[in-house]
Amino acid sequence: MGESEIEPDVKGYLTLIDRNFLEAKNRISRMDLKWGIWSGRMNRGISAKIKAGGLSKEHITRLQLVSSYWQTMSILLELHYKSRLGFIGRKKRLKEEASEIKKAIMEGVLNARTD
Repeated sequence: MGESEIEPDVKGYLTLIDRNFLEAKNRISRMDLKWGIWSGRMNRGISAKIKAGGLSKEHITRLQLVSSYWQTMSILLELHYKSRLGFIGRKKRLKEEASEIKKAIMEGVLNARTD
């Protein structure tokens, strides 16, 4: 599945997560209200879409993966907040994990892993 076939809501969520992460990195904790307000709305929106039904299995899986991507980016945000220079190994692993999740979303879940 190519990027052009990804549902607009899924692309929008990924853009929202990435944009807010870059704005918040090294400045706020994931526990901060600024991070919590938009992400809470996003997560409630994802849950409501899944519960409402009428979505394909692939769309539901991508929405669930968006939640996993958000969780990973939230943990990464917290590590950046706690220490700009510390946690280098954990930050690297989380960045790699986030990239794999995003790749799974954008390229299709079954084609995500190449190793």
